Amino acid sequence: MTLTFKRYFGAAQLVNMMENEYISYESLLQKAERENNERALRDLKEIGKPPWSHLKHERVHQKYLERFGGGISRDGKLAAKVFKDMLLNGQYTLFDVVRHVKGQYFSLTRMRDKTAAINLQNIVDTIEIPIYFCMGKHDLTVPSQPTWDFYQNLEAKEKHWVWFEESAHSPLFEESDKFLDLVVTETQKDH
Repeated sequence: MTLTFKRYFGAAQLVNMMENEYISYESLLQKAERENNERALRDLKEIGKPPWSHLKHERVHQKYLERFGGGISRDGKLAAKVFKDMLLNGQYTLFDVVRHVKGQYFSLTRMRDKTAAINLQNIVDTIEIPIYFCMGKHDLTVPSQPTWDFYQNLEAKEKHWVWFEESAHSPLFEESDKFLDLVVTETQKDH
């Protein structure tokens, strides 16, 4: 079986995790200073700049991503909403939610080093299908600058940079109507 891809939609497109983490960390320090949040400053300075050797350092980083509106979602409530929706829709049990969390943790710990080593700028310079980078304007998990630099240098049949003005790291959930409209409208061009 041969797979043929017609279009690529990258939501919160990661290009260079190490650069993203460094920019993210520095951005959080700046936000904490602007808001005079001494606890955040203390906690962030305590873990120091990435790369971090302990998962607890990443949890501190994630805590402040959520607190300052640049994490999984701008309001910091998306993860809880997903779990609540899983439990209330009748398709999943509490055990399924627990397995989901365990799976997330498993993936995070097993794939961390491999993901950290990836730098798409050293791997990809040409893509032969239309691409769409869907980036949340408030995303501090995958800050846009490394992705923008990659996008600028990338040769593609057709390329689109799409800002999601009200989103952080999850534009497909935070602005789901806009994301769905983009995907449906663009994929209809293939028929």
